[in-house]
Amino acid sequence: MNKISGNRLDSLDQIRAIAILSVIISHYHSPWLPGGGVGVGVFFGLSEFLIASLLSEARPSLVGMMQFIIRRWFRVYPLFIASITVIFLSLPIAWPDKTHQFLESIPRLALMLGMPNAWFGYSVGVLWTLQIEFLFYVSTPLLILLLGKKRALSILPAALVATSLCSFFFPTELQKSNNFLFRYIYWGGALGIGAMLSLLMKSNTSSSNMIKKFVTDRAMSVAALSLAGIVILFFFEPSPIEAWHLQVFIAAICGCGLIIAYLCNSKLPVIGALVSIGRISYSMYLTHGLFLDYGSQVFHISVYGHFAKYIFVVIFLSYITYYAIERPGIKLGRIAGNTLLRTRTTVLELKP
Repeated sequence: MNKISGNRLDSLDQIRAIAILSVIISHYHSPWLPGGGVGVGVFFGLSEFLIASLLSEARPSLVGMMQFIIRRWFRVYPLFIASITVIFLSLPIAWPDKTHQFLESIPRLALMLGMPNAWFGYSVGVLWTLQIEFLFYVSTPLLILLLGKKRALSILPAALVATSLCSFFFPTELQKSNNFLFRYIYWGGALGIGAMLSLLMKSNTSSSNMIKKFVTDRAMSVAALSLAGIVILFFFEPSPIEAWHLQVFIAAICGCGLIIAYLCNSKLPVIGALVSIGRISYSMYLTHGLFLDYGSQVFHISVYGHFAKYIFVVIFLSYITYYAIERPGIKLGRIAGNTLLRTRTTVLELKP
């Protein structure tokens, strides 16, 4: 597997880049990529593949799970809160009539318990995916403590896929609910697919080894078919919500096809520019919405009709937020997690 500093995989960063570029292009001018938002499905599959892989190696203890949650919190939350802060400061200038309504929704947003009932642009609109992912970050460790690592990492992904598919085939009004738990159940299938792939890659059963050998021998074909599937989804209008749900789910499957192809064959091509973009994909995900919503009204920088300028500014700002907020948050999370572990060790040593 292709490694870069920090044990990250070039190939996975490349997949992240495909996902984030599809999202920011779709939000810039949706007719170019009507279904570009399915990139969130690729993100879901990739993110939970990595999370399940990390949890499968973590200590299945209270301290181990707390350490994991703390690290994820510092990974996601600083930039998340920074984004909400920018919205809070910019909204009175751009949409003063919506300021009070946004203020009422801040507690739900900050606690990742729900979204506003009104539309506040892409800067707020993209935050729903982070709430769903963070619920997975928290619920999986708790389930590991209750059921054990093996059962939890098997049961939860399968349950999410099953409930997500059931909600598609048997639609109800709950699909449109703003309740974070219903959203988790509804969209969680894409998360479950990634976690199930992690289990497959770590399994040594004859059937799993057969699948991995099949992919290894045909890695280029698997990668090409998976990428083609994602690209085809880009050009389908995401409407109605049931169709959008299915598109995101299929995108997660195709994304996992790319993941397993690259993990089984390290000789597949990797493009350096995409790797660099993938590394700052989280910053780009939050920054592009802020820039689209407030770039012209607040900062007097108009990008509509200037796509190259839009991409350049988003990447430039994303590198700033990555090094100023996201990366320090990751380091703080590592320090906090290690401090928790050392504190526990010290307490145990002091016991008679």
